[in-house]
Amino acid sequence: MTSSSKTDQIYLMTLFKEIKTSLFKVFCLILKEQEQTFTQTVLLSTIQLLQLLYIPFALKIKYIWKNNQVTDVINKILSYFEILLHVKDQGFSVFLYLFYSFSGLIVLIMLGLTLLVNQQNRKNSTNWIVLVVRISIKLMITILFFPINQIFFGLLACTNNSNGISVLVYQTNIICWSDEHTIHAVLSIFIILLFQIQINTFTLFLFEAKKSNTDVFAQRSGRQFSLFHIYITLSTMVYQLVETPAYSIIIILTMFVLSLHFFYQIKYSAPFYNQYVQKLWNVITAINCWTTLMINFSFFLEGPYFQNSLLGYALGIPILIGIIFKQQDQEIDLLFSNLNQAQQPNELISLCGYLLTLNEKSIKDQHSQLLLDAFLEIHEQTCPRLDCIMKNKQLLRQIQNKHQNRQIENKIIINELIIQMLTFGIKMQPLNIDLRLYYSFFLIDEIKSPQLAFIELSQAENNSIPIDQQFIIYRYKKLIEDVQVENDVTKLDTNNFINNQNIQISLNQKLEAQCILQLEFLAALEDEKPDLAKIDSVGFKILRLKKFIDKEWQKVQQQNVYSPTLFKMMSKYFFFVLSDEYEGNMTLMKQDKFIKLQINDLINLEQASIESSPIIILNTEQNNFGIIKDVNIASCSFLGFSKSDLIERKLSVIQPQIYINYHDQLIDNYLKRITDIQKSKVEKVIFIKNKQGYIQQCSLQIKQLMTQNQEVFLIGKIGIELVYKPICYLICNTDGIIKEINCACIKLLRLDIQMIKASNKNIKDLFPDIMSRIPEILGKKNSIISFNINSNQLNPQRSSSIKSSGMDSTLLDDCVMDESLKLQCQIQEIYIDLPNAGLIGYVFKFEKITPPSIPTIHNTMVDNFYKFNFKFNSQLDTYFGSYQNYMQTLHKISYDTSSVVSSQEDQQLRQVNRKQTKKSTSISNGIKTVRLINGMLIDVEGLSEEEISESEQNELENIKQETKDSDSVIQSDYIFLKTKSSLISMIKSSIIPSFLNSLRYLISILIVGLLTLGYLQFFFDINYQDKIKNGLDLFYQSNQRLSKILIVQSYIQELKFMNLKYENLTSNYNFDELKEANIKILNEITNLQSKLSQASFDLAPQYISYQQEYEDSAIEMTQSNVVINYTFNEAIEQTLVKALSLSQQDLSSYTDDNVDLNYFETNSYNSIVYHNYVAQFYYYYYMVTVLEEKSQNVQIILILVTLILFIIYVACSILILKIKNLRDSILVLLLQVQEQQIITLKKNYEYFLQLIQSKEDEENLDYEEELRKPIQYQEEGAQDSLKTNDNDEAQFLIKKKRKKFENSHTILRNILTLDSRYNAILPVLNLTSIIESYLRFGDNSFKQKYVDNDFLINFGNFNSQDYIQILKNMVSDIHKQHSENSNVLDIGYVGIFEQIFILNPCNLIKDIDSSVSLNECESFNDGIINQGLSMATIKYIKYLEQALKNPMYFTNIRKTQLTYFKDSFQYLGDKLIESISNDFSVNQLTKVSLFTVFNLLMLFVYFFIWIPLIRNLIQSIIKTRLLFSLIPNNDLLKIKAIIQYLLQIRNPM
Repeated sequence: MTSSSKTDQIYLMTLFKEIKTSLFKVFCLILKEQEQTFTQTVLLSTIQLLQLLYIPFALKIKYIWKNNQVTDVINKILSYFEILLHVKDQGFSVFLYLFYSFSGLIVLIMLGLTLLVNQQNRKNSTNWIVLVVRISIKLMITILFFPINQIFFGLLACTNNSNGISVLVYQTNIICWSDEHTIHAVLSIFIILLFQIQINTFTLFLFEAKKSNTDVFAQRSGRQFSLFHIYITLSTMVYQLVETPAYSIIIILTMFVLSLHFFYQIKYSAPFYNQYVQKLWNVITAINCWTTLMINFSFFLEGPYFQNSLLGYALGIPILIGIIFKQQDQEIDLLFSNLNQAQQPNELISLCGYLLTLNEKSIKDQHSQLLLDAFLEIHEQTCPRLDCIMKNKQLLRQIQNKHQNRQIENKIIINELIIQMLTFGIKMQPLNIDLRLYYSFFLIDEIKSPQLAFIELSQAENNSIPIDQQFIIYRYKKLIEDVQVENDVTKLDTNNFINNQNIQISLNQKLEAQCILQLEFLAALEDEKPDLAKIDSVGFKILRLKKFIDKEWQKVQQQNVYSPTLFKMMSKYFFFVLSDEYEGNMTLMKQDKFIKLQINDLINLEQASIESSPIIILNTEQNNFGIIKDVNIASCSFLGFSKSDLIERKLSVIQPQIYINYHDQLIDNYLKRITDIQKSKVEKVIFIKNKQGYIQQCSLQIKQLMTQNQEVFLIGKIGIELVYKPICYLICNTDGIIKEINCACIKLLRLDIQMIKASNKNIKDLFPDIMSRIPEILGKKNSIISFNINSNQLNPQRSSSIKSSGMDSTLLDDCVMDESLKLQCQIQEIYIDLPNAGLIGYVFKFEKITPPSIPTIHNTMVDNFYKFNFKFNSQLDTYFGSYQNYMQTLHKISYDTSSVVSSQEDQQLRQVNRKQTKKSTSISNGIKTVRLINGMLIDVEGLSEEEISESEQNELENIKQETKDSDSVIQSDYIFLKTKSSLISMIKSSIIPSFLNSLRYLISILIVGLLTLGYLQFFFDINYQDKIKNGLDLFYQSNQRLSKILIVQSYIQELKFMNLKYENLTSNYNFDELKEANIKILNEITNLQSKLSQASFDLAPQYISYQQEYEDSAIEMTQSNVVINYTFNEAIEQTLVKALSLSQQDLSSYTDDNVDLNYFETNSYNSIVYHNYVAQFYYYYYMVTVLEEKSQNVQIILILVTLILFIIYVACSILILKIKNLRDSILVLLLQVQEQQIITLKKNYEYFLQLIQSKEDEENLDYEEELRKPIQYQEEGAQDSLKTNDNDEAQFLIKKKRKKFENSHTILRNILTLDSRYNAILPVLNLTSIIESYLRFGDNSFKQKYVDNDFLINFGNFNSQDYIQILKNMVSDIHKQHSENSNVLDIGYVGIFEQIFILNPCNLIKDIDSSVSLNECESFNDGIINQGLSMATIKYIKYLEQALKNPMYFTNIRKTQLTYFKDSFQYLGDKLIESISNDFSVNQLTKVSLFTVFNLLMLFVYFFIWIPLIRNLIQSIIKTRLLFSLIPNNDLLKIKAIIQYLLQIRNPM
């Protein structure tokens, strides 16, 4: 395999994983609130049953029942639950409308899923999308699946009509696989495949996999229910595509086999948790199977052997229902289960489920209680396990003493027993995922231990499992993690250990930055000429920075990370920066809570045994030192050992070998050295070895416990390390001999434990120079080492190169091995602080390198975790940059020695808080009472009693009393100002002006209207295209009809001259040849006339005269000197009748006395030829009418589209400008903050800034300069707005919106004007199809003139010289027309035209007419045909000029036009029509493609541009309002305008 193919494979695997993860997240979101009641389930299932029964009673096979009267009624009833039968022969456009509507629904669901993938982090904005997608999917996989399948396959269902033509079954006027049908049929095949993939994906993933009280349709697996869709698809396919009655047996046998398999899977796999739903679907599948069985019975046995099988079928249905509902639930022989332990996973799962069911029923059912007691008693005697719960009398006694309740005791014992059985089953069947999933669900539902369930799911995930089970594991792991976060429980991922110092540094930097920004914000408010854009920009930066601070603070709280300094700093931040006393006090309370938890964090032995995390209890007695006293179930599950394998054994059984000799001495030293404060908790990172011999890194919390008997135990709580990428650990001694490895080394280094045990493998065998370079690599985080996995691992010549210059961006996949694998290497010494110990080995950590993500959001926290430093390399004489990780290193023991520390600064802060709480918190604080005294407003509270008279004093007292009385009312109105968080919540839920919402809805409606116009015009355009194609065909056939009439005229003339012995005017034809050829041509004319006479159109008013001339009886036909008027079609038919009569007569009858001959000659040379323009104009102007009507339609559509786009543009402009003005008005309100208030805020900010800067480390001193620079933080989807005072941003958004809609307008215009080139094709088609008639008429008329110069031709308007000139002009024009319109003609047709007219057409003529040989053609008339018809027509016209003087030329002329011209021009015309038809097909495909692009563009504009844009604009209003939260609530109360505005926007809900 080449390196490029490996790279492609890596890329594809990575892409697949990303897509899978994204879809899993979306599916979790859809399933988050999915509920289905029993009533809904019964309703949907009943409809699905009726849909299943439709096909056995459908139109094509209902005859099998041999009772049409009953089956017709049943078919009519069942047809109400499907759609296809109701659109039968209702028009192809109606059928297509349904087809494309359902196809659009499929595409919209995919679009919704794509939208959810792109907006996974915006939960509030995607709720409605999730709801729509959830409902749409639910309907599609239930009651809509059958109708949609019927429509899709109905477009492919064909049958032969009475004429033997294959037509659609449900649209009998549409020929199968014709130009009109092909494109839709091909698209239908593609949509069917897409639909089946989509539905099977939904059924395999979108179901509740765990028993649920809110979703009765919960299933153990979605595979059984997916058989329902497979059954319907295959049944519909064979029904629609197989012809009946010839192959009806294929349909009924296929249905029977599928229904039988469907029934078996549902009945015996029992996928539904709810027993009533399970019985309901047992009934559904049984009735369906019974129906298919009876239709087969009727097909094979009805008539000869049995009668009324339909009656037997009806009687069997209630019997089936009764049998299934009366059937008892599955019971298990408990005695046999005890004697013969369940070995198979399915048996074990059934037994556990049955025991849980008995336990639930035992509360009310005495029989269940007896069964349960008997099972436990027998199990105690028969259980072969030494550690069986029933044999542990001490534990049973503890349970009895603790609960004193029989039901609770039984439940606990049963649960423990099930745990024992399931763990043993997993041990025996470690690869069975169903068993692990059942155990995980049991732990969640019954044991209430999501942590253990998480461990089981993680272990199951390591196996190779199907993708549907991968999703189940992913979903429930995510649910467990979410629950843990919500409940403020320590996260399961103990590998995410965060250094408190780094958290403090990161938060301090952000806090200082926000404090400086808020000082800048206050300075902008103080300016004499305030800059609104600057206020808005700085305010938005503050809000974004505050959001980052809130996220980090929330992360700290979720991880239970406690740092006294950090909590102190955050409390000051709430008090002095945010002026939020509530949050500040809450932070101090949390600090006190952590201190108390650290003091009282004790654990007892009973708690340890039921702890959800792995717990190991170690004995410290002298005789049993280092012996394992007890372990809990979680430890057994984690390590793979049973309790009997661990209890009363040395701890060395789970220790890496290199630590075993020193462990007891280390524990002894630890017990001697530990202090009282340290006894509470010690945490470290260790390696532990499982039963298979592989090590695993985990965290260990060590606690010392003294019992009442003065026994001392060490309790170790193991934290599981969750690793989502392969990390290989090797433990080697100082010589490099590998002692221990973890399981990731199997995949990463192809190294397993058997290889280690078999030989003393040295790490130098893998990396030859790594031991010599340990001093260089030791302690570094980002060293890179190359590993050649394809070469022999024992080859000492393999080299590895280690780089210390930073991260590498090579992308590697977990499953694909490259020839040279680059690993990130870390080395740590194993140092034992004991005599004669010291350095005993090394820990090597190898990790696959993942490409660094490109930072799009400036994150100071990340910058502080990884500092970029430059180091000088003396060998290369250059600098290299690397990231230094400040995270805590491995094997570092951190002692929580903190207790209640009360610094002087804390005491001062608490005193300030107590003083603040003692102050009056009345809402009226800050409201001054003034009085108009001597023409001046005087502060009443500031006046002394000497300055106020007695009457004035009484008045002031009344005013103060009224103010106090109004306090209660004010407090109820301003409740949202109680805390800062309540103010922020009120603003986030505040009301948006109704005018803006109206504009949003108007624009959305207009966009939908634009999409509707596109749909209407598309279907109108398809109709117009059919009309144009039909008109072109009729126009061509009309000219062909004239040409063939003139051929008949030539044949009759030949027969007449043959009879009259004009030997110099006749060609070498015999009578039989001419008669046979004449009859053949007459039959062709008859068929053409039949098609043309049936065509009837209405022309536009300006062309109505041509229609009247075509339909009026204005054609004068002469018979025996009597003139009779006919319509044009009647005149043709009269002429055709006479020609048919002549074709049946003998040669001797072809004389001048023959009435029929005279009638044919007189009218064919005059009325028929002269009035042929009537039909030409009629068909021509019909196409002109259609094109003009289409053009008018196009203009109307374009005008409407332009008008809608203009309205959208104006509405968007108004919306954007209104939002800008609204934001400006909010910023103006902020200017009303008083100067004294600003000064107070500045003092608080400066005080907090001094606190932070006084505590900064020396290494962060340079950061002060950086804080003075503009800080750039960016939020997802947000943009800085109002950077200037003008409308630049608003104009930019308006132009951007207009540009997107202009693109859709251009595509729509291209769709509407795609047929304009057919105007240029009409002259080419007319000239190509009529020139043959003109050339032939010249031959016939010149020969007739030669015989009888007085013969009337063209009503006496025939002049030979003028006619010669007409022919010359036509020959010239046909070249000119083809040359000018070559760009609109098919390239294949142009090649044929050149072959016939310019090159040698003899090969074509030979293939068309088998009577003409190639030599004959090439030698005819001195090889004139061989030179092309261009030269042949010129010579033909020249011969016509000379023929009137010398009749010898007539022989060549007649041979030319009846053989070579006839074949060549007819072939050329047919090819032109064929090329036009092909062009129509391509044109239609192009229109469908453009229409699809138009729809996708509109959907993209709406969902990905308009909705995000309007959301950001509305959010900008909310964010601007949030600037009020930067002002203390008490100060806001003093500003009347802001208070009034807040009351206006407050949501009454």
